[in-house]
Amino acid sequence: MTLRLRATAATRPPKLTAARKRSAIPSARALLGKRNIYWAELKKAVTSPIYDGALLVPGNRMRGPAVIETTDTTVVVHPRRALEVDAFGNFEIRF
Repeated sequence: MTLRLRATAATRPPKLTAARKRSAIPSARALLGKRNIYWAELKKAVTSPIYDGALLVPGNRMRGPAVIETTDTTVVVHPRRALEVDAFGNFEIRF
């Protein structure tokens, strides 16, 4: 016997609160270190900063190449790209 259930419910949209943007420069604590990483776009290895994503705050900006590590993913900012942390803590990569 197979039983399937499909249900929907009306819910209120979540109330998201935008944080005030702070400094564009990430704190020194957010920098975990640097690694020599090969970038295909540059056809060479470049010493690249590695950041702790949990310590980046709204308003922080960086230019690639860079890497951001979080508990569940890694964000790669390629050369000639830029990243900004928005008011909700999302990482926005600009081309």
